[in-house]
Amino acid sequence: TALNRLQMWADDNKFAINETKTVQMVFRKGGRLPPNDALTLYGTPLAIVNNFKYLGITLQPTTTSFRTHVQDRVASAIKAMYDIKNLHLLALDTAMILFRAKIMLSALYGIEIVWERLKSSDLKRLEKVKASYLKKVLGVARNTKSRETFFLEDIRLT
Repeated sequence: TALNRLQMWADDNKFAINETKTVQMVFRKGGRLPPNDALTLYGTPLAIVNNFKYLGITLQPTTTSFRTHVQDRVASAIKAMYDIKNLHLLALDTAMILFRAKIMLSALYGIEIVWERLKSSDLKRLEKVKASYLKKVLGVARNTKSRETFFLEDIRLT
């Protein structure tokens, strides 16, 4: 009903709803979706998605997991690392300033909103960001054993 009203309002006010960007995500605790849960827009069923990025936060059908959001943030931080050319040539102090300004911000976007729902596996994944960065700065192999880097402590203090 609400979608039909939105459709009528959009038509009356000469707004176009982008049918290719409009999707459906059903929040649930698990199990299959009932067949009558499909929504239609202008008579076309909306695609049902398993995750959706809204204002930079990747949402999933269960509100108990933000694994996909954490994976996206870690991937973004790693991409930001590779944007910095000749990282191994920088002084460690300079590299850490860049870490806090660029890498840390990429990794932590939206984390404060979902922090209480993160699992230990999510926190471990975030912790590896700083270790990967330091290995790149120091020019050591990626598979070199890491000591604790206390990135989670850095996060807590920001």
